[in-house]
This record gives sequence, C-alpha cells and structure tokens, in this order.
Amino acid sequence: MYARLTTFKAKNLEEVLKQKDNMMAQTRQIPGLVRSQGGWDEDGNGAFMAVYDDEAAAEGAIPHLQAIWGTVIAHLEAPPQSLPLPNAIVIE
Repeated sequence: MYARLTTFKAKNLEEVLKQKDNMMAQTRQIPGLVRSQGGWDEDGNGAFMAVYDDEAAAEGAIPHLQAIWGTVIAHLEAPPQSLPLPNAIVIE
C-alpha cells in the first residue's frame, strides 16, 4: 500500500466545511483508494491521510484530488501540501 499525508490551512474554515459532504462523496469515488481520514482545528489547520492500493493508484488519484481541492482553493491560504509515504498499512 501507498499513502499520502496532505496538510492545509484554511483562511475561511466555515466555507471549506460547507463543501465537506460534497468533497467526501467525490473522494469515495477515487479508484484504488483504500481509506481516507482527516481532521482540523478551529484555526483552520488540517490534515488528511489517504491510503491507496499502490503507488499507481495514488498517482492516478492526483487529477481527482486537484478537482476536489479546487472546489475550496479560494478559501485556503495556499494549495494543500502532500507528503508521499511509499510504505503504508491499515490497522482495522
């Protein structure tokens, strides 16, 4: 499995959260995505961990993720930053 840790800083968290359900629905449709979880604080700092079947699935997800983040990019201080993690596990 392969993972990405993505961090973001919202300048308007309320507007980002208005898109949460739509973003989650789109994320569920990404081929090869095993699991995605995230969180944020009241200051707008947030992170998501996405685990994929393999690196190819993670790479294939990039256009989907760019479109998803594009729905809230105007409400972020900067584009989200991602850290690739080529060795991932999922603990159930």
